[in-house]
Amino acid sequence: MLLTTSAAFAGGAIPLVASAAAKGEGEQPKVAPVPIARVDEVPPGESRRFDFPPVARSALLIHVPGEGLRAYSDECTHLGCAVFWEPGRLQILCPCHKGSFNPIDGSPLQGPPRRPLDRIALEIRDGIIYAVGGGAV
Repeated sequence: MLLTTSAAFAGGAIPLVASAAAKGEGEQPKVAPVPIARVDEVPPGESRRFDFPPVARSALLIHVPGEGLRAYSDECTHLGCAVFWEPGRLQILCPCHKGSFNPIDGSPLQGPPRRPLDRIALEIRDGIIYAVGGGAV
């Protein structure tokens, strides 16, 4: 009986997945670019908070020394506490449960977080840094 029920649920999900794929669901929506700062306003080692509602209520732009610009949601993936850039340690820290993240790719380094921070794609045009969507840069 358990096998039959499981098979019925699995079989019922196939049309839903196919329908979502045909409609393009799951893709990042197109968003208007949001200016964050001029490139010269965020030197290596510095950060800046900004709002980017299509992807994150609040976000963090970091100029990672030797790696360039990165942007992430500033909500820890553990319980949603605000994270901050710690340039002396070259890590993104969550003070709530002593979590930390790699600033290069947002992956968790220590503490309870298991998922990487949500990344925000960036573009630079005419010396201005823009947030342009979710996902890899």
